[in-house]
Parts: sequence; C-alpha cells; structure tokens
Amino acid sequence: MPASLSRDARPRFRSAITTGIVIMITVMIVRDILARRWGGSAAPASDVQAIPVAHEGLHAAAKSP
Repeated sequence: MPASLSRDARPRFRSAITTGIVIMITVMIVRDILARRWGGSAAPASDVQAIPVAHEGLHAAAKSP
C-alpha cells in the first residue's frame, strides 16, 4: 500500500505547483489592472502640435497674387 501512495503524490505535487503558478499570474494581472485604473500617473503628453492658420483660412492665401 505505501507504493500506491508514492505514485499518487507526484501528480498531486504537480497539480499544486500548477495551481500556485496560475494564482500568482492572476494576482499579477489583477494588480496591474488596479494600478492602471487608480494609479497616480499623469496623462500622456500629446506629440501632436497644432499648425497656426491665418484667420482668412487657406483659401485666401491661394487667391492672393
């Protein structure tokens, strides 16, 4: 009977390791989501710059001689 117990111990050990890894990955994902949701980081700066346009618009510049 002790031989059958040693055969069952290995799959149980592997299952415990797999369960532990899945739990750790889940905790890391949830922590990342919460940190992004309630983190104090500032909004990313925009690299896009507005081009100043004359009051008359682009068509007035095209009409001038």
